[in-house]
Amino acid sequence: MVETAILSVPVFSTLCNEAFRVRRAVFVHEQKVPEAEEFDSDDLTAHHIVAVTRTSP
Repeated sequence: MVETAILSVPVFSTLCNEAFRVRRAVFVHEQKVPEAEEFDSDDLTAHHIVAVTRTSP
């Protein structure tokens, strides 16, 4: 059984930067969502959730 940790992290943390990387890859590049729609001023105050399995998000 694989263990999974779910963490709520503030915007300037390493895991949050990883969340932005994943969002950019999935929504902007793969699903062609305009970056201006995917990322907005709400990101500065939002808590981002990143699920990590072993060392891969």
